[in-house]
Amino acid sequence: MPDRDLRTVPRIARELANKAARRHTHDASDITGKLGVALLPVGTTNTTVCAGDDARLSDSRRPDAHTHGITELTQSGATSGQVIAWNGSAWTATTPAAGTITNATAALASDVALSVSNQWYDGPGISLAAGTWLVLAHATYNKATTTAATRFLRITNKTNHYASTSEYHPSVNPNSANLFVAATVVVAMTTTIYLQAATSVGSSAELLKAATATNGSGNNATQLNAIKLA
Repeated sequence: MPDRDLRTVPRIARELANKAARRHTHDASDITGKLGVALLPVGTTNTTVCAGDDARLSDSRRPDAHTHGITELTQSGATSGQVIAWNGSAWTATTPAAGTITNATAALASDVALSVSNQWYDGPGISLAAGTWLVLAHATYNKATTTAATRFLRITNKTNHYASTSEYHPSVNPNSANLFVAATVVVAMTTTIYLQAATSVGSSAELLKAATATNGSGNNATQLNAIKLA
């Protein structure tokens, strides 16, 4: 009996060595179930946790700067074709206003004889408000006599010349031509822009035409047009 008791001593020693200390710790993964609130480090510092009744969970806070993809935007009142626009106090769904075009047109009312060689004659003119304009000019010429010559056309305010062109015609009777020029014109104040024509061989028979010489379709054969760009 005493010998058997002695044999149990090593076993008891091993069990005592493996026994957890009265005061010890566990990893969080060892814990199952719920912990009582009293066991949690509740507080407002960086080493504590936030409780459900913490005022910080319901106060007003500005979110950190961030972005959203366009697919995340919704607007319950929006309809097809509307865009987001600022109305002065909030972003709202808005139907874009129809675009408007500002333009001016003038046509030659009656024929102008280019009687003097290399002299510029006024065709139609248009008054343009300050801004940037696309100006287009076309002119129809007709000559009922022979003699070769060169015809000229330009867009001008009689100080600045914005575009010009020319064409040579042989000695043929009759002889007709149409010239075209275009220019982007920037004016700082209301300015009159003109279509002007000239010829290298002046003649009362060399005409800047209001209507075409044959098959006329109204006084639109020599015309000045302007479209405001900005």
